[in-house]
Amino acid sequence: MLRSFRVSNHQSLRDETELSLLPANDKDRAVVPVAAIFGSNAAGKSSLLSALKFMQSAVKLSFATWEPDAGVRRTPFRLAPKSLLEPSTFVADIMLDWVPHVYGFTVDDEKVESEWLYTYAKRRKKVVFERQGNDVEFGPGSSAEAKTRNKFIMGMLRSNALFVSTAAQALHPDIKPLYDWFAQRVAFLPAAQEITTAALYKKLALDSPDRDTLVDLIRAADVGIADIRVVDAGWRDRAVDAEESAAIARAEMESASGRRRLELAEHVAYHDWLTVLREARSLSLEFYHGQGMAPLSLEHQSEGTRAWLAIVLHSRQALDTGSALVVDELDASLHPRLTTRLVRLFQSRRTNPRGAQLIFSSHDATLLGTAIGEDVLQRDQIWFVDKDSDGASSVYPLTDFHPEQGEDVERRYLGGAYGAVPVVSELAFRRAMREKEDPSESGSADAA
Repeated sequence: MLRSFRVSNHQSLRDETELSLLPANDKDRAVVPVAAIFGSNAAGKSSLLSALKFMQSAVKLSFATWEPDAGVRRTPFRLAPKSLLEPSTFVADIMLDWVPHVYGFTVDDEKVESEWLYTYAKRRKKVVFERQGNDVEFGPGSSAEAKTRNKFIMGMLRSNALFVSTAAQALHPDIKPLYDWFAQRVAFLPAAQEITTAALYKKLALDSPDRDTLVDLIRAADVGIADIRVVDAGWRDRAVDAEESAAIARAEMESASGRRRLELAEHVAYHDWLTVLREARSLSLEFYHGQGMAPLSLEHQSEGTRAWLAIVLHSRQALDTGSALVVDELDASLHPRLTTRLVRLFQSRRTNPRGAQLIFSSHDATLLGTAIGEDVLQRDQIWFVDKDSDGASSVYPLTDFHPEQGEDVERRYLGGAYGAVPVVSELAFRRAMREKEDPSESGSADAA
């Protein structure tokens, strides 16, 4: 479970910013199941979510795929020259086995400046490790196995790779659970056009335990689909070609070195994966619409249908595993009633018994009001992002405004009471379009 996330000097987030998922009122929950982020276009909503994604990527990939001499692939705030020279910081407070873990790191363009991991069992701080540059100090109480692995890991550690990323490759017992959370318990929804057909085949196969639930959720969305079936379309030559291509790459890799060897290794891994999915690649999806049950392919589905399919697929995965699902612009291509229903799947303890979380940005102000007789979002689940005159974003919760019980949050937000809305000038739009006023209309307006 994610308790909070802090970031500074990433994209439009110049100053330290925190998104907290700790409940303000519901003491029965360790964290809130939903966090919704609202703001005008280009306010910085995507920057906040991409900061969490960068942290996940650094944990997973900095040791395995970042080139040793290529520095750190960060994106600092670029509208102030001094920010380009200052480090970026990322900190996550995570609950693992009901013990809070605070993990963070600071990086510049070249290296990891600092990195740390603390645990708080029974509210007592325990240092797992603290890093400054390439010097790492380990806290007391490490097991004999951990101490042995620490020595081995220090010989592998690079200046531009995280210690956690490096230690996980050595199966460090104190680090692997944290790494596994980033790798397996936080997911970012891909665009609808990036849905992997292999994942759909697996989930929608006749023998899949998820099939009925997924199909029912698609039907419930009222997009006109009565059923989805996986149909055998025969073998394809492409899978055979992939296998032959991978075999050639393996042979060449034996005599290669350096960057070329890495490129070939990635090529082999990718095409071996295609070979494993050889049978899946020979299948096709058919979507049956209407009473006549006319079959259509995935490519013939609307953008809204494909968006809902992607959301349903990943939401089911998150709810089943108790993971955090992060979605930028959840309302894109979706009707507000569908968005509301999805949010409620995460809000309900009956449909979300494992404590999954949904973190999303949206422009859909109806989520701030009531739907079907009750609030969609609780007060401590609503966040706003606004941008100042310097182009720097700030993130703040609705609870900072101490809204009264029954306050019309939707109306007040659209009215600008909480900020985070665009200042729209009709005159500026008209001038931009070089619209010529009718003199008679102008005179009538002046007379009025």
